This record gives sequence, structure tokens and C-alpha cells, in this order.
Amino acid sequence: MHVYEFIRGLLRGFRSLWETAFPPAGNPLLRDPFCARLRSEIAEARRRHKPVRHLKAQLEARVDEILGEKGRS
Repeated sequence: MHVYEFIRGLLRGFRSLWETAFPPAGNPLLRDPFCARLRSEIAEARRRHKPVRHLKAQLEARVDEILGEKGRS
């Protein structure tokens, strides 16, 4: 199991480096680092069978904030 966790950590690190070097072009929600962190925390909490309601609420608030800014500009 430790090897699995190690490989998963390596892949997650490579993914974050890739997204830092080449951010997704179109969707501002994909480019937002706060949203990305919350999505990864939600996925991790689901894997560990922990509650995710508070994380989903934070993500929805951030999405509303981003979409509101986009609508105003």
C-alpha cells in the first residue's frame, strides 16, 4: 500500500507542475488555484469517507464569486 501512496503522490505532484507550467486556457474555474485545491480536497475526503459538505459550500461560494466577477467585466 505504501508504494501505491508513493506513486499517487508522485503523479499528483507531476500534475500540479504541469498545470503550473501550462494552465488550462478556456475555463477560469479551472485556472483558479483555490478551486483546484478545493476540488482535490473534496476528492481526497471522498476517498477517506469524510464529510465534504463544508468543502462543497466553499467551492460553490468561490465559483459564484468568479462567475460574478466575469459577469461584471
